[in-house]
Amino acid sequence: MILVGIVLCIVGLLLLGASLRGRVISRGQYCKGCKFDLEGSPRDSANDRCPECGSPIYTESQRVGVRRNKMKLGIAASVLMLLVGVSTIGFWASGNSKIIYGMLPDPLIISLVDSGIDGALDELVLRCSRVPNPMSDEQVIHVLDAALAHQADETSTWDVRWGEMLSQIFTAGQMSDTHIQTYIYQGINMDVVIRERVHQNASSVVTEIVFSQGRIHAINSGGNTGYSTRVKITAGGIVGEPVSSFPYPSGFTFGVRIPRQYSNTTGSSMGEIQATGDGFSGEIGSMAKIYLEYDIILERPVDGDGNERAEIVIGHDRVDHEMMIIDPNDPLVPTIHDPELAQRVTQALFIMPIRIQEHLPDPLTSWPPVMAISTQANELPETIAMRVYLRLDDGKEILISRWIAKGPSTGSVGSGLQWHFDLHDEEQVERVRAIAIKLIEQGHADVILRTDASIAESSPDIVRVIDLEILFEDVKVETVPDDQTKSMWGSSWPSDDWISGIMLNETDETESD
Repeated sequence: MILVGIVLCIVGLLLLGASLRGRVISRGQYCKGCKFDLEGSPRDSANDRCPECGSPIYTESQRVGVRRNKMKLGIAASVLMLLVGVSTIGFWASGNSKIIYGMLPDPLIISLVDSGIDGALDELVLRCSRVPNPMSDEQVIHVLDAALAHQADETSTWDVRWGEMLSQIFTAGQMSDTHIQTYIYQGINMDVVIRERVHQNASSVVTEIVFSQGRIHAINSGGNTGYSTRVKITAGGIVGEPVSSFPYPSGFTFGVRIPRQYSNTTGSSMGEIQATGDGFSGEIGSMAKIYLEYDIILERPVDGDGNERAEIVIGHDRVDHEMMIIDPNDPLVPTIHDPELAQRVTQALFIMPIRIQEHLPDPLTSWPPVMAISTQANELPETIAMRVYLRLDDGKEILISRWIAKGPSTGSVGSGLQWHFDLHDEEQVERVRAIAIKLIEQGHADVILRTDASIAESSPDIVRVIDLEILFEDVKVETVPDDQTKSMWGSSWPSDDWISGIMLNETDETESD
């Protein structure tokens, strides 16, 4: 806005100067003092004078060659421009520039936005949010095309004001099907994660499709519009070989909330590419090239209740990926041995007291959990993949769960450990019941974490884990009343209640593959 005011002031000053000087109405020889026409008047000696005012007219500096008239209309226009420019600068300085934008017509606001005037963009967002929208259909299409162009330009930082205009136009029903497809396809991020290594003769490789909302965020958040997006895998396998089969050919579905404020919400679906024939039978150290093709399908409601839905393919993507074939005896996920880093990881991990149901149900069920331990990782410097054991007073160790946390990470990430066992194995269920009763009687137990890189193989984005062993000694066992078993994890406990562990193993700083 201040730029507009400055431009108006500069143009106004230039116009004022030109208007005061005036336009040429005649050319000849005129008295400099009174502008009298000296045609025919003697100018040969110093004694010659202007017949009108008596001023000397002998030298050229005492005469002028043109006559000008001041431009009254130009003076008036320049004064108006100066007033508007100064007022604009004053409004901007006082924080009231939006008042001026509010008085401008829609075409001028749109033109200012096209010219990159930031304050006009705020006014345009406001006008798009009004119901009904005061702009014409042609103006709405112009704004929509500009917003979609900004959304498509990934070299620029996403401006949520454009996202707000898109969401308002969308929810007002002013987008065509083509615009909706472009809007949603450009606004979501789809990433396919595949590991860089595969065992020789392996029959499949784990893949993960990760969805996140990207250049679609708006200023305000709203309810579900009834639209959803589905990913469907259409083909995949080793390049040059027959198409593989997939355990979940229908893919996965995620809702599209528009408008939506910025969030880090993501969704993902795990699957695998199953190789045909002998699988990944290349030589160790060679590269295997695989591919994955998938459709992004937009489902939209047809009737008002959302019972009938139409499907539209809004995008088809293909990912090609190379993996190194490694010896079947080598780990897919390398383990790094670094005592200093392991110590920092140990200091970043915390747990809460062990919580067990006060009265174990019969039959035993998995939910609510029989036992739960709240965990927390604060600024974890490296990824962990650890099996969790309980050590009783008699020295016996029981494997209860596993803990995977990805690093390096900033901030604090909380999660929970639950006792994993087979509910359909009566002998195992009775064993779990007996151990739980013994834990309650003891009132404490040691919690031991040991690295096991094999449990990270199901997460293709984990490329390595830290090797360490951590002991949480003499952890208190607490019973949870029957009416509170649905909240076994104590996320609201004071920070002073978190328990830290000690690192048990110390190894040389090396790296194994």
